[in-house]
Amino acid sequence: MVSAGTLGTVTVEDQRLYIKIETLRGKSPIEIHSVLHEVYGEQTVDHSTVAHWATRFHERRVTRKAKNINR
Repeated sequence: MVSAGTLGTVTVEDQRLYIKIETLRGKSPIEIHSVLHEVYGEQTVDHSTVAHWATRFHERRVTRKAKNINR
């Protein structure tokens, strides 16, 4: 796998976007963090951060679905 050093700068925003996409695809925070750590190593956000963001992204999706159902 390609290391973060060969990819250039790793931003928190890059990781956040990946977390958002994978959460919408139904991946668990543990799965998401594992892949991020494989790619970014020590530059990976903490598991607790992944779990927090994944929960927020999931809640927004559920809220939007509920709003669409109630229309």
